[in-house]
Amino acid sequence: MSVASGRIPPVRTRVAARVLGAAGIVAALAAAPVQAQARAQTCDRTCLKNLAGQYLHALVAHDARRLPLASLVRYTENGQVLDLNDGLWGTATALGTYRNTFEDPAAGEVIVFAVLHEHADLDLLATRLRVRGGKVSEIEALVSRPSGTLGSRGPQALEARGTPDPLWGSEVPPGERMTRAELLKVANQYFTGMENNDGHGVYPFADDCYRLEDGIRTTGNASLRIGAASSAAGVNYASLGCKAQFELGFLHVVSRIRDRRFLVVDPQRGVAVAFGFFDHNAQLRSFELTNGHTVPSGLNAPITWELCEAFKIEHGLIRRIEAVLTQSPYGMKPNWPESGLGYDPRWGPR
Repeated sequence: MSVASGRIPPVRTRVAARVLGAAGIVAALAAAPVQAQARAQTCDRTCLKNLAGQYLHALVAHDARRLPLASLVRYTENGQVLDLNDGLWGTATALGTYRNTFEDPAAGEVIVFAVLHEHADLDLLATRLRVRGGKVSEIEALVSRPSGTLGSRGPQALEARGTPDPLWGSEVPPGERMTRAELLKVANQYFTGMENNDGHGVYPFADDCYRLEDGIRTTGNASLRIGAASSAAGVNYASLGCKAQFELGFLHVVSRIRDRRFLVVDPQRGVAVAFGFFDHNAQLRSFELTNGHTVPSGLNAPITWELCEAFKIEHGLIRRIEAVLTQSPYGMKPNWPESGLGYDPRWGPR
């Protein structure tokens, strides 16, 4: 059935999977610049940003036909393949004020974080669009609803903020720009340092680094308390800076960070954005921090968080982190074809 008929079916398209797991990161870094150039598009930064805005307006209008769609297009929402008239396409009612857009003109990818209304609820949305020849061929949406990590407080906080931290949009001087491979390496060190965090890894954080998770500041925030483990730690974990949190070993409860897919890498602005999954196998009942305190894991059953996380990186150090995350079935996969850094020939020519 065609787009013109009013119903847009979930077609499995010619898709390239760009998966960067911990084991494949070395090969990824070497290949990334070549692949980016090979995917060079006619849709420049302004074009990608405009398409992201066009997508959001089409979403709340419940009409995907307002987008320039490729003949074969694939849509997932929280990892599930859906029609482009289903899920959030039928329930989003209005756009909020907050919006943060990340473009990668070389790869033809754009990711947008946005607050939107879903009837009486206020949600936080991360969506990736893949653009080829000016047309959208992939849409990958991650919706964090009020039942997520920090409830409705996050989107409300972002609405109060109104606009993203201006550092996200600032350009890195040409002589100080890192390569795509260098940006990928630093961003991946964040995930590697968090996985089975023991306080003794490589933690590339600037002194002014801070992190937003679902709109809530979870570093340098003395007013936020995170669970019983924080109380037992002898220090309020959320009040610590990015590096101090990792050095404490508090995140040891994260047993695996997998299916790391860095889909936007922007040397001009020093930004890398990834989709991935944080597994907590709940096998650890308690663990010791580097300050000598033993804390409970706080988990009685395995859980997985699906997320999209953006990193602002300058001079090899992470200065800003912003993440959208939602709980998924334990062990869930991304539901995008996987074939390393290349593409699967079974999906046809790109």
